Amino acid sequence: MSRSGKIGNSRKQQPKQANTNCTVRNFVMQASIANMFEIESSKLAAGKSQNPEVQEFAECMITDHNKVFDELGYTLQSSGSGVTPVDMLDYKHQELINQLKMASPGAGFDKRYIDTQTKSHAKTVKLYKEYVQNGQDAALKTFAKKTLPILERHHELIKAIH
Repeated sequence: MSRSGKIGNSRKQQPKQANTNCTVRNFVMQASIANMFEIESSKLAAGKSQNPEVQEFAECMITDHNKVFDELGYTLQSSGSGVTPVDMLDYKHQELINQLKMASPGAGFDKRYIDTQTKSHAKTVKLYKEYVQNGQDAALKTFAKKTLPILERHHELIKAIH
């Protein structure tokens, strides 16, 4: 036991904790959930927003994230990782969708959508950056590196509307 009361060498334990997002399974799970959330929330925005900027952004999200989802699938098939994208949202993201569904069309909806998109893209950009630097699968690292500029552009676009 060390002086700090911890068993074992804490230096050996830290890299695993720091790289949790960098396992193939975790990255694919988080990336596919984020992608599905962008598509589903943007479909709602395309129908409920009355702001042309928000509508245009939402259409861009639907188009771009469908392409990202397809590319992730192709990458996983070629990587031989045996991992597949998840096909449903987790509880947290489904709750955000439910809140957007309940929001009244117009400014209230737009604010909620813009806020969720801003936060979601910040987290997704961070996830992809971590995977580019520390990911375990070369094909997925290439995918993440290729996709990251798109996500960063989305983040800048939504912050400009915000």
